[in-house]
Amino acid sequence: MISCRFLDKNEVQRLLPQLFSILHENMSVIAPTGNTYEEDYALWSGAVAPAMQKEKRQIVLILSEDTLIGYLQYYTNETTFMIEEAQVRPAHQGRGVLRSAFAFICDHISPDVLYAEAYTNKKNTRSQTILESHGFARIGENKNGNSYHYRADCQVFLCRIRERII
Repeated sequence: MISCRFLDKNEVQRLLPQLFSILHENMSVIAPTGNTYEEDYALWSGAVAPAMQKEKRQIVLILSEDTLIGYLQYYTNETTFMIEEAQVRPAHQGRGVLRSAFAFICDHISPDVLYAEAYTNKKNTRSQTILESHGFARIGENKNGNSYHYRADCQVFLCRIRERII
């Protein structure tokens, strides 16, 4: 049984290693950095830990029974719901796990938010296909040119998520 819950901000430091292990399991195959696991973890955790102190930044933990199998990291502002990370362990991919996380947060995104946005590594064609199938359009690239920037109408995206769940 899949369940979701928000990460308690007091648990961030304790759960960072588990979250990174999921990210690394996926990205080391898609876009390896050439760094050691420890180097990548230091860079990633050095950015994520302070960022998580911001009120509008959240992580949804995705659990199978009591085992962490994925997470969805995002933030919102007045106009945008930005999907920062959506990671699921390979053994659980393709089973609607991320859809459960998005459905979980539907009621937490203000109806005034206009856009849903995400970046995906240019080598991650699977994520690109998923975003496009949910109504996202490619609108550009990130500053270093290794990822595509996608945007959708936030309320249409959330409506599509609700329709697939209900």
